[in-house]
Amino acid sequence: IRTGAEKLFTRLERPGKIVAGEQFQELRDHPGANVPAWLIELMAEFPFAGIEIGVKVTDAFAGFEDEPVMFEWGDAALMKEINTQSYPGMYLFPRGYIALGCGVEWAGNILVMATNSEDPPLYEVWHDVSHDPVELESIMLSGGRGTRLISPTLSKLLSDGLAEPPMSD
Repeated sequence: IRTGAEKLFTRLERPGKIVAGEQFQELRDHPGANVPAWLIELMAEFPFAGIEIGVKVTDAFAGFEDEPVMFEWGDAALMKEINTQSYPGMYLFPRGYIALGCGVEWAGNILVMATNSEDPPLYEVWHDVSHDPVELESIMLSGGRGTRLISPTLSKLLSDGLAEPPMSD
């Protein structure tokens, strides 16, 4: 993942912000929280907060191909909000997932990864997929409607994904 992060930040004209580890304390203290130590260390070392990251996707249902799907990588406050106060993050967070950010169009989609892996896959999950945590996880993992696999690993997304500097400082 570290190598992917280094590649990512050589492509960006302007980095995001560093997030100090202690800023994640409220999120780590939340009941059922499992925030990987390696993620906190990564965000304290590399300026992820605020950057846009994504991939080009094809969506036959929506009628487009090779269109970018971009997410704003959150800071500690945004991650706390989307994982504890907003759906679908609040349903996935206690099940071992963490939402890293929101779609740049603020249409209700979030970027989610599992917390039980050193190099997890990343998924896009829309806000209206399901309010049942078990069903939501099942739909996400099977690639059901309202979800999609964005990258098989975080390192691949960082190395090969689309990246844009923060919209504002």
